[in-house]
Amino acid sequence: MNPEWPETAVEPRRRLHWSVPTVVLAGLVMTLLLFGLVRQAELASFKTGLESDVALRTDTIINKIDDSQLVVVALRSFLAASDEVTRKDFADFAFPFLHERTEIKALSWNPRITNQQRKRFEELGRSEQQHAQFAITERDSKGNVIAAAVRDAYYPIRYIEPLADNRKALGFDVGSHPVRLAALEQARDTGKPTATERIMLVQDGQPRYSVLVFNPLYAAGMPVATVAERRQALQGFTVAVLNIEKLLVSALGKTAPIGLPFDLLDLSAPKERQLLHHWSARLHRDNAWFSSLIPDLPATTRKFSFAGREWALVMIPNQAYLARNYPLAYWLLLPAGLLMSVLLGAYFRTLTTQRQVLEEQVLKRTAELRSSEANLKELNSHLEERVSDRTSQLEAAIHALSVSKEQAEAANRAKSIFLANMSHEIRTPLNAVLGFSQIVMRDPALSPEHRHNLQIVNRSGEQLLTLINDVIDVAKLEAGRVALEKAVFDLPAMLDQLVEQFLPRAAAVSLQLMHEPAVDLPRYLTADAEKIRHILSNLLDNALKFTREGGVSLRSRICCREGQNWLEIEVQDSGQGISPEDRERIFNAFEQAEAGRIQQGGTGLGLTISRDYARLMGGDLSVSGSPGHGSCFHLTVPVMLVSGEPDLQQQEQPRRIKRLKPGQPSCRILVVDDRDTNREILIKLLTPLGCVMLEAVNGQAGLEAFVAHKPHLVLMDVVMPVMDGREATRRIRALPEGKKVPIIAVSASVFEDQLQEVMEAGASAFLRKPLREDELYAKLVRLLPFEFEYDDAEETDVAEASPAELDHELAQLPQELCCQLITAARGLDKAELQALMAPFAASAPGIVEQLRSLADSYRFDLIEELVAQRIDAEGTGGRTP
Repeated sequence: MNPEWPETAVEPRRRLHWSVPTVVLAGLVMTLLLFGLVRQAELASFKTGLESDVALRTDTIINKIDDSQLVVVALRSFLAASDEVTRKDFADFAFPFLHERTEIKALSWNPRITNQQRKRFEELGRSEQQHAQFAITERDSKGNVIAAAVRDAYYPIRYIEPLADNRKALGFDVGSHPVRLAALEQARDTGKPTATERIMLVQDGQPRYSVLVFNPLYAAGMPVATVAERRQALQGFTVAVLNIEKLLVSALGKTAPIGLPFDLLDLSAPKERQLLHHWSARLHRDNAWFSSLIPDLPATTRKFSFAGREWALVMIPNQAYLARNYPLAYWLLLPAGLLMSVLLGAYFRTLTTQRQVLEEQVLKRTAELRSSEANLKELNSHLEERVSDRTSQLEAAIHALSVSKEQAEAANRAKSIFLANMSHEIRTPLNAVLGFSQIVMRDPALSPEHRHNLQIVNRSGEQLLTLINDVIDVAKLEAGRVALEKAVFDLPAMLDQLVEQFLPRAAAVSLQLMHEPAVDLPRYLTADAEKIRHILSNLLDNALKFTREGGVSLRSRICCREGQNWLEIEVQDSGQGISPEDRERIFNAFEQAEAGRIQQGGTGLGLTISRDYARLMGGDLSVSGSPGHGSCFHLTVPVMLVSGEPDLQQQEQPRRIKRLKPGQPSCRILVVDDRDTNREILIKLLTPLGCVMLEAVNGQAGLEAFVAHKPHLVLMDVVMPVMDGREATRRIRALPEGKKVPIIAVSASVFEDQLQEVMEAGASAFLRKPLREDELYAKLVRLLPFEFEYDDAEETDVAEASPAELDHELAQLPQELCCQLITAARGLDKAELQALMAPFAASAPGIVEQLRSLADSYRFDLIEELVAQRIDAEGTGGRTP
């Protein structure tokens, strides 16, 4: 056996590290600190709860006292309103109060009787009571009832209820006792109900106290403004006897016991007569083991006024209340903190021991590490090579990222160029379609059938134009090429116009469209009104499209958050609602909710554009609701309020120009466009007005024609060969005779920066293709120094049927026909729809014309929605109004 084994096996004794006692001490300090904070918070919560319980008890008692006091007031009002009150009248009036309110021991009428009236009063009392001994009485010092002494005025009891228990009190002068007399005089002089100090009635027995409440009654018609006038006008008092114990039992008897005894005190009385009643706690509990931890709490006093006196409730919670409510759990923090401190000390002791072991191991390993230095140097050389390789890879990745960025920018530029070209190429033929349709429809010899067909062409072209505009708007928003155009506008007027715009459509499908503005909605705001109008038009259109019955509400208000005014508008419908999974998806481009996919209506771009517009303005657009309960879209936009009456340009109703007024020089208009069709449209629109039309096929030819003919106005296309419209406009403006000539730029471009370039080149106004006749004429009237004659004759259309007539006609259609119409609408079969409606053109002309108009506009979704109401009404036993 090795003799040195015991020495090598002994572990060296390690010293206690300083961090161990430090951690334990810190844990104890933190425990005490946390104990103090939690104790303070718990006690504050307990005090709040105690104050709440005291306040609840106090309010309950005060409410009951006030309720009892109202009986005296009611009795006074009854006597004041009656010319003469008999004993039966008094008993009938007092009975319900005495029956319902056990705390009222008696109600009486005590008239004021002077010494001269005493004899007459006693005679009247004997005749009423049929008692020969009736007289005005009082009590002597021994409590015996005796005849009242001679004095100026008496206040005897004439009527009292309940009479059976208080018959002996009739005639008793309540003013004979100094305590009651003081209350009488105070009530007389103040004109308000006044209570006495505590009194002990014979029938109550000790130690139950009551109080009398006197309410003065003055003669009608006499002044009572001063004390002297009130004394002169006094007729008597209505008196209520309140038993304090029963009053408290009535107030608190039905409440749950919580262990709050209290004393009801009359602070206006001398100290030895202040106690009115001691309310004992109804909840008791023996002292528990933790009672020593609960401190004695001071009494809580709540003062209040009652009938000219100051009363108070003094409450001291008992052991039962404290056991239920006083916080003691925070005491557990002390043992828990002590235990945690010990555990932390043990944990740090273990850590320091392990650290010492690790230090020993480090010393042992140091030699091994030094021997590995050569290996580390070799590894370092390999690491440098790897860093070099990684650097090369990173540079290659950065180069690839730069190339990708350039490609993305090139793709965006190509996209913008493509959209500009697409817009130009689509709007140009649309210009021909819509322009020539407007020209032909002005022909008075046009047959109704051809006019109807041209209206279909025009509406379809407008729908195609709307679709193109939506796609272009999405692209412009993605490319960040949409700018805000803030201006002052009339908010209520804009909202009313929107509602008026959609009211006929709502009435056509028997829906209500309501505008509910806030009462304090301001009139003038500064914001981008056109974008707000675009958003609300889309929301109202969708709401009416997907609502079968009920209605749509438009609500608007202004609120202020963090110093910023916000316009908040809600569009709520009673339609099918939107499922939770569709609420965010419907704002994606070309996405629709389930109802939209079923009806196959729209492109799925309206809500995308609306939310992008809202966020561009610094606001947002959100939706709430659930399937079967309708939906509510919420628009918020930051706005600025405008005070006063700003000078807004009112849009006048456009008037159709008939011709130039005679007696004026010839009006020369130069049309510059490289497309024959575009020039022909403008020439045919303007020639009937009496204008001399000039034309040129490009900017260079237009410049030469301007110099040669000196026109009064130039219609300049922007995109042309040889010389474009921007350059031609600049050169015309450079000529002396071209500085003031109006130049209207005409283009199919939709990008604002391109339009800005044209305006900066010198254009006076801008017209976007496809051209609209009213916009063209409005600019001519504004820019030309000529006077025009207007066609003021109103166009006479066939009178439309009223909503009630349409409902009646729709109800007359056979249900089988309605099912066939819905099937044809879902199949997008226009010919089948027209064939089904033809036999009913005579019996239901209004609804047939409306369905045919919707079919011509390819609004099969609205046809299905309208006819489905007929089937729904049949299924429910009638149309829903």
